[in-house]
Parts: sequence; C-alpha cells; structure tokens
Amino acid sequence: MENGSIWQQSDTDLKFSAHLTNPEVILVRNIFGYRMFIVGMSKPFYVKQIVL
Repeated sequence: MENGSIWQQSDTDLKFSAHLTNPEVILVRNIFGYRMFIVGMSKPFYVKQIVL
C-alpha cells in the first residue's frame, strides 16, 4: 500500500493471484475482519494486516 502497510489474503476458500502494479483497492472492515476490493475485479476477499 502507498502508506507502507502490508496485507495478506486470509480467505481459505478463495485463492486470488494476479500480477498488478499499484491497483486501486478499497478496504472495508466488518465484524469478521477486513475485505479488500480491487477495482475492476468481481470478488472481494478477506485480508489481514501484517505487522513487522
């Protein structure tokens, strides 16, 4: 992310893989965690933030 945060996919049912350079994303928090929406993609997926 531009702010330096690192996110990892946490869904076990959905495997997303793509080679994108700086895609526009939207992070939405709900009661289950964070979902990442990549603009132009059809399915959001759950992610977790990696803290170094």
